[in-house]
Amino acid sequence: MPQNPKIKARKRIETLQRHKALIDGLIRFIRAHRTIMGEAKIISLYGKNALAFPQYALIIPYWSLGNITLRLVKAGEDWQGVDGFDKMEKVVADDISGISDTRLDRLLDGMYREVNPDGGGDD
Repeated sequence: MPQNPKIKARKRIETLQRHKALIDGLIRFIRAHRTIMGEAKIISLYGKNALAFPQYALIIPYWSLGNITLRLVKAGEDWQGVDGFDKMEKVVADDISGISDTRLDRLLDGMYREVNPDGGGDD
């Protein structure tokens, strides 16, 4: 028997509301870290949006116990040259949604320097 159209519509609306909540979490994060987020690009990743620092880092929104968390992970082409990357722990922080600018800048700078030890950086 076909599913009730009202139930189908409700489920679709709930799905879109979850996607919107993830995007809203990224928007709040960008507003809180305007200067640092100027370097990030918005990408589509496995059906959701994420923030990418080209070549070395991703910030990916997830649902966790009814809340949105923003996970910072090592990602990008630059890491492919690092020995043992496939076995390396790629998650840098499980939730950076409430992180300070100073702490976020330190984490990203450390990740950049780890993957580009000879790179000058943007200091």
